[in-house]
Amino acid sequence: MMADLQNAASAQDWEQLDGDTRYLTHSLHRYSGKFIPQIAGQAIDLISAPGELVLDPYTGSGTSLLEAALSGRHSIGIDLNPLACVIAKVKTTPIAPERLDDFRQRLEQSVRSLNGLQLELSGLTGTESPRLAVESDPRWTEPSFVKWFPDERRRELVLINQLIQTEPASDLRRVGWIAFSEILRQSSMANTSYPNVMYDRRKTPPRSAIPRFLRRLVEVCDAVAQLHEKLPDEMTPTVLQASACSLPLEDESIDAIVTHPPYIGSIPYAEYGVLSLMWLGVDPRAVDAVLTGGRRQSRHVVTRFQADFAETFHQCYRVLRRDRHLAMLLGSPTVRGERIDLPAMAQELARSCGFVLEGLVKRKGGNRRANLMAEETLLFFRRPA
Repeated sequence: MMADLQNAASAQDWEQLDGDTRYLTHSLHRYSGKFIPQIAGQAIDLISAPGELVLDPYTGSGTSLLEAALSGRHSIGIDLNPLACVIAKVKTTPIAPERLDDFRQRLEQSVRSLNGLQLELSGLTGTESPRLAVESDPRWTEPSFVKWFPDERRRELVLINQLIQTEPASDLRRVGWIAFSEILRQSSMANTSYPNVMYDRRKTPPRSAIPRFLRRLVEVCDAVAQLHEKLPDEMTPTVLQASACSLPLEDESIDAIVTHPPYIGSIPYAEYGVLSLMWLGVDPRAVDAVLTGGRRQSRHVVTRFQADFAETFHQCYRVLRRDRHLAMLLGSPTVRGERIDLPAMAQELARSCGFVLEGLVKRKGGNRRANLMAEETLLFFRRPA
């Protein structure tokens, strides 16, 4: 590890204007505010060594976990959002190509039989017809599903979801579900022009979800298959659904922490993932209520964020080994009309629990699709020996 972390960090290209951010499984599923892979990878290389254990307490879609594994590090990802956890697991779990091919072919065959909704389904209990299988599913009559998904699309989606759930292997079942989750917005009455999931009364009812799902299933399986040659099984990251404010980890058990915290109320993660969370059987409002920076319309959103962020720093300090580093990428979002200097907040909170600032670099973030924060800051803190 380099002695002068500031000089080492300053020598890196943090803009990555021409960097491919969609290689391997990085484009597996929509997730707002993703960590740029090259930035996560460079930070990991700067503050850790192969074979060590890296933590991301706000793991999101698992970008830092994949980069850690690709560089020979073990890693643990923590996130309270169940959708993030599913994405991160699929994104970082290698599966033998022959298992993926067999799963894909079996699922394709069953889903293709849904055309016309006339044939009986293999995998469903007894000899239920597709119609009976649909009408016995609570999603068929639950008001929020009725609102977002027209009858024919909802019928198809219920049956596709049932078929996916008949897969006994959890890793394959997650692969199928990620492909399913990715087609939900296009199969709904949501406006597709905005990241927010907004009902569009003028939208033409969407076409059949079946061809769309089959295409996405192939794409997801092809992407995951690439991991088999890139990631040894022993490097598969651990993903835990838990809070950054209460890390389920032992004291001084982590060699490095690399993370990209949420932007307070600027990115409403539960709101953006509302359709997928519904199909996971999770109340999006309950998720939003506990996320750091959630409940963005609340008058106290910044105060609550700061309290959670402070506790996250204390937790990171507790689990990080002595004389090791925490790297954190931050921007300055505008919340309720006020610009919040998140890097300054982070420095004060880190200092208050014992961290020492050892490096600071800035990037313009020109390769972000909706860059409203103009600049991002990468901070490197050290827990003293």
